Amino acid sequence: MKKITLLLTMVAIVMVANAQVVLLEENFQNWTAQSTSGAYTITKTLADGITQGTFSADKLVVAPAQSIGSQGTATGNGSPTPGRAVVGSTAGYLELPNLQSIGQVDIKANIGTDLREMKLQVKNGTVFEDIPGTLTQINKDVIKLYTFNLTYSVPTTIRIVTSNSSLNLWDVKVFSYVSNLPKLPNAPVVGSATSIASESFVANWSTVENAVGYVIKVYQGVNLISTNIASDQVTTSFSVGGLTPNTNYTYTVIAKGDGVNNSNSDESSSSEVVTTLNAPAAISTDFSDESWGTPASTNYSAGSYPSSSVNGFELISAGLYAGSTKDLKGLTHTNRISLDKSSYGGKVVLPAVASIEQIEIHGAAGTAGNGISLKEYNSETGSWKLEFNWYIYL
Repeated sequence: MKKITLLLTMVAIVMVANAQVVLLEENFQNWTAQSTSGAYTITKTLADGITQGTFSADKLVVAPAQSIGSQGTATGNGSPTPGRAVVGSTAGYLELPNLQSIGQVDIKANIGTDLREMKLQVKNGTVFEDIPGTLTQINKDVIKLYTFNLTYSVPTTIRIVTSNSSLNLWDVKVFSYVSNLPKLPNAPVVGSATSIASESFVANWSTVENAVGYVIKVYQGVNLISTNIASDQVTTSFSVGGLTPNTNYTYTVIAKGDGVNNSNSDESSSSEVVTTLNAPAAISTDFSDESWGTPASTNYSAGSYPSSSVNGFELISAGLYAGSTKDLKGLTHTNRISLDKSSYGGKVVLPAVASIEQIEIHGAAGTAGNGISLKEYNSETGSWKLEFNWYIYL
C-alpha cells in the first residue's frame, strides 16, 4: 500500500511539473485606441516569471469596439471581447515578445475579406521566417478560434502576419512548450569565437550525437539579446550579426532533439567573453573581391532572396549578383548587391561607423520610377528613422 501511494504521488508531481503554462493572454481591452495605422508599441507584464514583454506592430490600429467596420458585429465562439487589434492589409503584423517557450498559440480572429490568410513567423537572428504549416484562411463575418501547435523550447519571438487583407485580432493566448521526452544527454562544448568584427562574430561548438540542429543564445551581461537557430545536424559554427561595436558578449549553445526520441539538451556553459571591434572610420565596398563570396549567375526570384552576414553587412532578402555595369560617370562596377522588393523585406544593414558625414550609393532600380530609402537606427528607442527617399528613373 505504501509503495502504491508513493507511486501515485510521484505521478501527480510529474503531471503538475509538465503542465502547460499560459505565458501570455491578451484581449486588447486596455490598449490605447488609435485612429490611423502605423507603428505601435506597448510594454506589458507577462506571466510565469517574465517581468516585461514588448508588443510591437506594423500597420496596427487598436479599436476597442465590437463592431467590425462595415461588416457589423461579428458573432461566434461566444461574445466578442471589448477590444481588438486591427492589423493592416499589406504585410501587417503583431509581434509577440520574447517568450521562454511556445507550445501552442490560440488566436480568435476574423478578416476584412472572406477567406484571406494569416500566418505565423518566427525570429531567427535578425530575420523573421514563415513557420511551415501556419498559413491559414480566415473567415470574414464570424470570429473563430485558430489553434497552432508549436515546439519552441527556447526563448522565441513570433509574429502574427496578415498577407492580403486587414486582420482583426480579438484574443491571443500563448502556452508554454512541454516535452516528456528524455533530453539529449550531452550539451555542446563551446569554443572560442572567431572572425570577430565590429558588429558580428562566429560562434563555435562541438557536435552532439543525435542532434538535429543547434540553438545559439547571445548574452550581453546577464541579458539575452538574441536567439539563433542553426538547423544543420553537422553545423559547428554560426555567424552572429546585428551587434554593437566595442561591446562584450558571451554565448551558449543548445543541441536540438528530434522531438520524437529526444528533446533539447541542457544549455551549454557560457563562452569566453567576446569583445566586438571598434567601428571603422569609413566603409568602401568592392563587390568584385572574393571576400563577398561567389555571386549568383542569375538574379533571384521575388520572395526567394537569401539572407546572410558578410564583411559586417547584414544582407536581408538580398544577395550578391554577377555582372558588370557602367554608371553615369563612366565607372565600371563588377557585381552588385541585389535587393528584393520592400514588401518582401529586402534591405542591407551597414556596419556601424564612428560618425557619418557622407553616404554615396551607386544603384539602379529594377523598374523606372521605383526607389530606395535610407534609414538610421536609434539604439535607444530600438527603431529606424527615415532619413531620405530617392526615386530612380534609369
